[in-house]
Amino acid sequence: MAPRPATRVWIVPTIFALVGLSVPVQMYVREAVGEPYPGLFQPAFSTVPEQDGKKIKYRDIALKVDGRTIDHDVLLPGLRHGRQRQLLVSMFPPQGGSPAVDDETRARFRSRLADHLGTEPQTLTATWQRLRFNPDTRKSSVIRTLSRNRIDLTGGDW
Repeated sequence: MAPRPATRVWIVPTIFALVGLSVPVQMYVREAVGEPYPGLFQPAFSTVPEQDGKKIKYRDIALKVDGRTIDHDVLLPGLRHGRQRQLLVSMFPPQGGSPAVDDETRARFRSRLADHLGTEPQTLTATWQRLRFNPDTRKSSVIRTLSRNRIDLTGGDW
């Protein structure tokens, strides 16, 4: 016996309604759980060191506050190096462009840096560099500067 035409009419709208209702549920799960699959936000492989004979080339970021070099742990404490690097890449794009630092982040940086330095910080400079590491001498040398971002910790971006 063939299905009644009225039954077929409700199948497609029901499927669309179920899919439509699943979107808010997915958004809630994403916010509640965080990162359900750890591979979604893994760092790119663009920063894997390249070997050039015995010398290794890599990209790194140097952070300075009012001309003084600081460690990444001062700015982003309690995070593994890979996560710190991922956040620094998203805040200070290595290829240049505007830094993505909002007022709340700026205030947190200012507070952490003031506690660390003992004075009120004025400017944070993030410089991405291409470096060459020589394993024989165990020293790195700058090949070139990729980008430089300055953040005014007292107000807006420069």
